[in-house]
Amino acid sequence: MESKEYRISEGGFKALRNKTLLITVPVVVLGMAIGFTIAHFNTTHEPDDINVLPYIIPVVAIIMGFSIYRGIKRQEKLLKSYVFLIGNTTISRYQLNTPTLQFYQREIDTIQKTKGRGFVIKAHNTKDTILIPAQIESYIEIEQKLNSIKPIIVQKGLSTPLISLLTTIAILVLMLVVFTTQNKWITTLCGIPLLGILLWSLYAGYKSKNIDSQTKKRLWFVYILVFAVVFRMIMSWIFPQILSS
Repeated sequence: MESKEYRISEGGFKALRNKTLLITVPVVVLGMAIGFTIAHFNTTHEPDDINVLPYIIPVVAIIMGFSIYRGIKRQEKLLKSYVFLIGNTTISRYQLNTPTLQFYQREIDTIQKTKGRGFVIKAHNTKDTILIPAQIESYIEIEQKLNSIKPIIVQKGLSTPLISLLTTIAILVLMLVVFTTQNKWITTLCGIPLLGILLWSLYAGYKSKNIDSQTKKRLWFVYILVFAVVFRMIMSWIFPQILSS
C-alpha cells in the first residue's frame, strides 16, 4: 500500500468550530449560572451588603467569551497541524504539541466508525487510540483503506461527545448540590461521586495522547475543585454551624 498523508479539509475547520461552539457556549452559560447561584447561597445577605453581581456578571461574561475565542483559535491551530498517515505497514497520527501515535497494521484490534462519522482505531496491548475526525479530506478513500486493514464496525451506544457532555452536566449539578445544601449527608453522598468524576477526569486527561500539552497544563484548576469539594465535605461534618450561618 502506497504511503499517503491526509489532513483536515478546508471546510472541516468551520464545521468543527461550529460544532464546538454549539456545545461549549451552553455549557459555559450553565456553569456561570450555577456559579452565581452557589455564590448567592453562600453570602450572608445582611441589610448593608452590597449586591456585586450586576458588576461581576458582565466581567465574567467578557472573560469567558475571550477564553472561548482563544480556545477556538488554539483548536484551529491544532487541526491545521493534524496529519493522518497510512503507510505500507503502519498508520500514524501527528499533531502539534501532542504525542505522535503509530500502530503497526497487523496489531490493530478494532476500527470503529463513530456516530459522528469519525473513526476510532485501537491496537493490541495499548490503551492509546488514534482518532480521525469526520472532517478529514478524502474521507471515502480513507474509509476504504481502513476497511481493507480491518473490517470497520459501527459504534454502538452513546457517542463519546455525548458522554462528555453528560459528564460535564453531572459535574455542574453535583457541584450545585454540594455547595448549596446544608445537609451533611446530602453533601457527602453527592461529594463522593463528584470527587470520583473529577479525579478520573484528571487521570484520563494526563494519560491521553489525544490531548495537547497546553490543554493538559490547564487541568490545574481541577485540583482546586477537588480541594474545594473535600473542604466543603469536611466542614459539613465538623463545623456545620458555619455553613448554616
